[in-house]
Amino acid sequence: MKVHAIGRFGTFPWYPIYAGFREGLDRIEGVEPFYAESTDPRLVEQLNAVRADVVIVLGLGAWDRWRDTGRDTVNWDPFVAVWNQDYRPWVPVPAEDEADLVVATDADWADAWLPLGCMERDSIPDATSSVDLAIFYGTKGNEKVHGRRREILEGVYRKLEHRTAFYNFQGNDSTFHQSIDDQARLYAGGGVCLDCSNADRAGYTSDRIFTVTGSGGFYFGNWFDRLDELFEPGIEIAWPFQDEDDTDAIVSMAVDWADPRREDWKNGIRKAGFRRAQADHTYVQRVAKLWTWIKLGGTS
Repeated sequence: MKVHAIGRFGTFPWYPIYAGFREGLDRIEGVEPFYAESTDPRLVEQLNAVRADVVIVLGLGAWDRWRDTGRDTVNWDPFVAVWNQDYRPWVPVPAEDEADLVVATDADWADAWLPLGCMERDSIPDATSSVDLAIFYGTKGNEKVHGRRREILEGVYRKLEHRTAFYNFQGNDSTFHQSIDDQARLYAGGGVCLDCSNADRAGYTSDRIFTVTGSGGFYFGNWFDRLDELFEPGIEIAWPFQDEDDTDAIVSMAVDWADPRREDWKNGIRKAGFRRAQADHTYVQRVAKLWTWIKLGGTS
């Protein structure tokens, strides 16, 4: 069966969602995969040349491209699935009559986090970062995802200064252009890997909780509904902070986690989190579940 996936596979190969999805789809027996760049002006031509049985659209940007230039101009009628990893409450997900299956992080249903996961690994990679380092990977000022992200990160920076690695923040070299394996080695060695990505949706989180734990990193982030169904706080990840916690208290917790004297204790949490992520949360598993739903005709 031919499957055509539309996303940013060539322009953003360092994003785990694209590398992980590709790893998962390539593992499905009986599937002949094709990968198309959503921004390629030849997209419709490529789709019509392949005439895949299934088209899988990754992300709202790719969905906009499919909706505007692909859906009404392709010359056959494929099964269309949308696998959206973005949390953008200001952008609506596709309506039921626009796609045969929609699995999205901003959908209000029990498995809303499913498009997010980690790469499959046999062991924790060798670390390239310092055990007293506080790491955040992402956009500091994205208040639409977490209203106090900037405030928290700047507070940690004032406390730790040179012991911070806030990539894509204050001019540091960006990990966005590192390979997936380089990112994993960064997470594996940091004293604490921060997350500030709560969203007002049941079961939603960012992909950091999976990419950090799936790399053997020590994860510290905010509580969200049903977090304890994914990881066990205090055993597989650090105890999360709450929305009502004072910013200074959150900063103090992050700084405390970065203390190298806690390293022996944190190593146990790193290993437990890594085992859980690899057992339950890899992209190979995610895509296999997506494929099951597609074979069922869109039932989720």
